[in-house]
Amino acid sequence: MSKQLKVNVTYTGKSDPVVASEAVAAVDGLTGNSNFPNPPFDLAAFKAEVETFASTIAATIDGGPRATVAKNKQRIIVIKMMRQLGHWVEANCKDDLSILKSSGFQPHSMTRTPVAPLQGPPSIERWLTVRTAGKS
Repeated sequence: MSKQLKVNVTYTGKSDPVVASEAVAAVDGLTGNSNFPNPPFDLAAFKAEVETFASTIAATIDGGPRATVAKNKQRIIVIKMMRQLGHWVEANCKDDLSILKSSGFQPHSMTRTPVAPLQGPPSIERWLTVRTAGKS
């Protein structure tokens, strides 16, 4: 049984330039890609939204609160489109890593980091000593 690939569609905590660069990679990867012939929406419209997002990022450098609000609204639009495209790529990549990467999206890491063991024995005696020392 082959392992099902997942696309990384988590954008929380990523900076605006990183989100924009990942969106540009998706536009470039999906445009004309024979592995993904029928995207869920027009890629030209997606490209226009990404370009608008990039320009609003630049506008926030010298702009005020209105520029930031416009950038944040555009970020939401781009992220929603990226998530929709990411799930579509995931469903249509045939669980082939090279096909998935050709889309411009990155696979979601399924590797779990093992929990590190605790350092030394528990120090309950120290806690009891500190707690009872103040009650004299």
